[in-house]
Amino acid sequence: MLLNDQLLSTCSDVQGIPEDFVCKYGKDLSNPVCFKLPCGSEWEVGLTRYNGEVWFKRGWPDFLKFSSLGYNDMLVFGYEGHSRYQVSIFDRSTIEIEYPIEHSKIEESEEK
Repeated sequence: MLLNDQLLSTCSDVQGIPEDFVCKYGKDLSNPVCFKLPCGSEWEVGLTRYNGEVWFKRGWPDFLKFSSLGYNDMLVFGYEGHSRYQVSIFDRSTIEIEYPIEHSKIEESEEK
């Protein structure tokens, strides 16, 4: 689970993955990972690793833009294994947001 104050910002290029998760599942994380929203949209997000830390990078800003993440919103990640996550988004009142109707998938691009 990531609370908004843990997010770098809604226009950030990267987002760190909590250290406890990386310690437990880091060896099983392949690149890219897949996020699946309740509306059916799936997103590929690239990972960057450095010095034992792991971040979501390529595709992360586009995922934030599509999901219209707002101030004090909360992301809940359910790990399904094989680098796949079910992602739910809740607003500041802890009510799940209405997801965009449009089914979209980030096109794979080269990591910079």
